[in-house]
Amino acid sequence: MALSANRATGFGEPSQIHTLAALHAELGQYSEALRLLAHRQDVLFGNGPEPEDWYVIGRALEGYGLVEDADRAYLRAE
Repeated sequence: MALSANRATGFGEPSQIHTLAALHAELGQYSEALRLLAHRQDVLFGNGPEPEDWYVIGRALEGYGLVEDADRAYLRAE
């Protein structure tokens, strides 16, 4: 459903992109999750991760075994 929603908007809705990125992170597909977050930044014309992005970043870091870095990322998500 998240993929279909993103396709319907041409991957142009930041909240939907974030949802899909979070799903990829939960499935252990960290590189795809981070790629989607980078695309989200392009859509938002952002200057860096938004607070909600830090959860996905934390999941990726944790998946790569960087637990201390993941903990710091999770703190930024609050």
